[in-house]
Amino acid sequence: MSNRRRSLTPGAGRRLAQVATLAAKGLWFHRRLSLYQTIGLAAVLVPLLLIAGLKNGFIEGMLAQLRADPRNLEVIIVGNRSLDGGWFKTVSGSPALGFIVPNTRSLSATIALANEQGGMIGDVQMIPTAPGDPLLADLPVPTEDDAVILSEATARKLGVKAGDTVRAAVQRRIDGADQASVRSLLVQALAPESLATGDFAFVSQRLLVLSEDYRDGAVDSINAAGPDASALQARAYASARLYARDLDQVEALAAAVEATGVSVRMRSQQIAVVRTLDHGLNWVAGIIVLLGMVGVACSIAVSQWLGVERRRREISVLRLIGLTRSNALLMLVAEALVVAACAFLLAGLVFLILSPLADRLIAAVEIIDGPICRLAPGQFLLLFLVTAIAGGLGALIGGARVLSIEPAECLREA
Repeated sequence: MSNRRRSLTPGAGRRLAQVATLAAKGLWFHRRLSLYQTIGLAAVLVPLLLIAGLKNGFIEGMLAQLRADPRNLEVIIVGNRSLDGGWFKTVSGSPALGFIVPNTRSLSATIALANEQGGMIGDVQMIPTAPGDPLLADLPVPTEDDAVILSEATARKLGVKAGDTVRAAVQRRIDGADQASVRSLLVQALAPESLATGDFAFVSQRLLVLSEDYRDGAVDSINAAGPDASALQARAYASARLYARDLDQVEALAAAVEATGVSVRMRSQQIAVVRTLDHGLNWVAGIIVLLGMVGVACSIAVSQWLGVERRRREISVLRLIGLTRSNALLMLVAEALVVAACAFLLAGLVFLILSPLADRLIAAVEIIDGPICRLAPGQFLLLFLVTAIAGGLGALIGGARVLSIEPAECLREA
């Protein structure tokens, strides 16, 4: 008697193997119905994947475009201020800060450039730079006072290239007399015109300070040695170039600077727009996916409910030979999970076929670069797990009727 009882109540691993075998045989025996159910669920899942892919591709594409342009990391100080060493120390302590370099008054940051043949351009905007400048990520930063990086437009007007020498002139008016100081600068590299508007040149902080001091009458020439590092840190500046560590930290950096009493504006107002749009689309996509999964669960629940009625005699026979109520329910859940998994795989295949078509149809709008409909592997896995959970819950609800089937039913019908 004890041996018979052990055979009817095998170990957990053996029971799971038996349930899996029964589920596989049940699916194969009713393979036509299983196929129809799989196709029906896939038809529900494909639109959900496309909606999630469009939302993800659109938002990620816009964020990628914003991240690709380092100018969007800039936080611009409004107006001229008096920023001392204490202010720079406070802002430098912000974890959102990625780069900072002091800047002079805008009126003191212009220079005239001339080539060896006498061609000249006036009012070239000097931009102070230092190692780590996000705008010069792929270019050598001019650390020497005799080096300069010209914009491609400025170099084209002067007819110079990297390695050539230009003459920089700063003018001033003192005691009614016009004066000028000239210094030779080596063109270290050329910067894309997209980094700034108009004619511009990246120079060292010391050269910019020398230009301001010369205009103020503090030095006699821009060829002077200039202030040392400690003097540069100790003086007050009218402004600064500020860049966040990454796109997600721009608003935090702006808030940190405004907390010091300095008004700022962000270079790209699109950041807040994209964040708001992402939040709204997350809600919309979430509701649509939730409703779709409710549909998946209801479809499987109804299918399992009807399947139990159709297979009532079969299940009764299985109960008679030792299948427990819980294992009978687990068999139905296993069948539903297999159907849900196959439906998701089929929907994923259809998604991979349709997503390039969606890209071509929407590409004409030219909103973003790159694929517009896309899902990362992690997002596929998440949606697969949600589908499996919905399928399992539907099977539990619809298959609960199997708990009422008694082994004696098949004997009475016989």
